[in-house]
Amino acid sequence: MIIELLNGPPGTPGAQGPAGPQGPPGALANVSGDISIDVQNVVTVQGIQGAPVSSTAPAANQILSYSGTQYQPTSFSAGTY
Repeated sequence: MIIELLNGPPGTPGAQGPAGPQGPPGALANVSGDISIDVQNVVTVQGIQGAPVSSTAPAANQILSYSGTQYQPTSFSAGTY
């Protein structure tokens, strides 16, 4: 007795399963100019249109102003500017 197996037409595709878990974030693109990115993808603004930004953190109610050489935190009083 000889049994011959034949391939029939393909069946219809089944439903898609659930989406898998989200993968890890990718590395940010290379940057240059006024920002830098460290190995943990923390972005730091180092300048605004080429002018440096002070590393001094602002206190409450201060604004970022340009001193002529850099942007820095400055206390603001109405009517003084």
